[in-house]
Amino acid sequence: MSVLNGVEQSLLREVGIDVDNPDELLTNEKFRRIVLAALDWVHFAESYFKNPRNVDEPLVLEEWQKRVIKFTQYGDKKYLVLICPRGFGKSIVTAIITAIIMIFMPSVKIGLYAMGQNQSTDLLDKTRFFLETSDFNHLLPPRGGGLANNKERIQLLNGSDTRAYPCTEAIRGRHNDVVVIDEMSRIPDRLINETIRPTGRRAFKEIGLSTPAGMTGEFWRSTTKTDINEVFRIGALEVSWMTPEILAAEERRLGPFAAKQELYAEFIPTGDTLINMEWVTKSYEIHGYRRTKWDTGYVQEAGRRMVMGADFGRDRDRSVFTIGHRNQYGVYMIDYMESMMKAPYPVIIARLVHLCKKFNVKILVPDATGLGEPIIDMINVELSKVGHSLRMVSNTKKREGFVFSHSSKLDLLNDMVSVYADGLISVPFHGNDEEHESLGLERELISFQFEIKNTGSAKPSIRFGTQSEHDDRLISVALLINGLLKARFAYHKMKTR
Repeated sequence: MSVLNGVEQSLLREVGIDVDNPDELLTNEKFRRIVLAALDWVHFAESYFKNPRNVDEPLVLEEWQKRVIKFTQYGDKKYLVLICPRGFGKSIVTAIITAIIMIFMPSVKIGLYAMGQNQSTDLLDKTRFFLETSDFNHLLPPRGGGLANNKERIQLLNGSDTRAYPCTEAIRGRHNDVVVIDEMSRIPDRLINETIRPTGRRAFKEIGLSTPAGMTGEFWRSTTKTDINEVFRIGALEVSWMTPEILAAEERRLGPFAAKQELYAEFIPTGDTLINMEWVTKSYEIHGYRRTKWDTGYVQEAGRRMVMGADFGRDRDRSVFTIGHRNQYGVYMIDYMESMMKAPYPVIIARLVHLCKKFNVKILVPDATGLGEPIIDMINVELSKVGHSLRMVSNTKKREGFVFSHSSKLDLLNDMVSVYADGLISVPFHGNDEEHESLGLERELISFQFEIKNTGSAKPSIRFGTQSEHDDRLISVALLINGLLKARFAYHKMKTR
């Protein structure tokens, strides 16, 4: 027992071990349990820590969390990089590691860094939970004892010290034995390299964790340097609670390209395309049948709702009208597409009304962004003149029609991407005919790009339309799909018009 210092003897007494009788230590069940826990941090966490969702239950770790903890304990690389979507437990496993190190390593100094004060203190609060609810809560300082236990710092009686820092230029002069960088992809590179990392030059472990935010920045570069970094990538299929039903619902909500990042922890390239060529090719052949012409002859199915998506040209852009329906198999059928270049609005509206009458369009989804009410009123007047009634889709209470904003455009394009990804859209094959509208649509689809920018905020900025091509046909198809999603259909036996 002479090798144990006073703090260590006190710790053993607190958990019920008789340190005055050394011969019984090897047969003492509690002592053996503590020795095993010290050799295996995973065993320690599940033996002594509580479930954050229910403090009356023990902690149960995911398999990927066990791998991360084991590497932190025994891994030979200083840098650990954790790529993990939000809500999957990356901050929990980091808090567990922090609490364990504080208990087992007296006088250790740990720095928790995050983009803002709330984020950094949240990680510290999770660490405090595991300390307070464990058998080692006696290490927390008593009130008035001269040690800190507040929203920015935890000091234990064994001398370990953890501080939470928002990422600012003010971080200076602190030496850390362990550095944790939370949501690293959101922190500017300059702060990481010039302010945070210098505090851990002599550290034995640096943990960088984040959800991906584009193939740019220090976090992404860290994931590519596997010679010096141990990289863990955690996706939706590696968490036990992610059932096929939850996964399918989340994929529908996010859309395919956002799901790559938010569910599967993939880095989306800057300038990536929304639609790939494989999806476009699939759209030309549905159920083994390939159309080549627009359905201008038109066979009407009783109860079928024809929908038009209309994108109005401005300046040098074209105006595009896309008309379609959804068949009994749930496939989005594009029946007709027509574009007009540099035409005045009265001519554009006259053509729109003519097509609505010809195809018996029942739902119109016009792009009303920047047009103002007079243009929409003009459409209504011209429709009434020809005696045609329809429902105009709106996404705002201010006016009829679809008004684009950052969020509404994201939702609109997500719906279109989902339809293409699921192979639920049918477009006539162009046969490389330069006059065919679907060839122009194909070029717009495969060149339409988006860019994810790391702005330093909690949410990355997504900018669409970074391509050089127009996107008029693409937008009209997206508006059509939006209208079809809002329509209600009754399927009956087909009748010839």
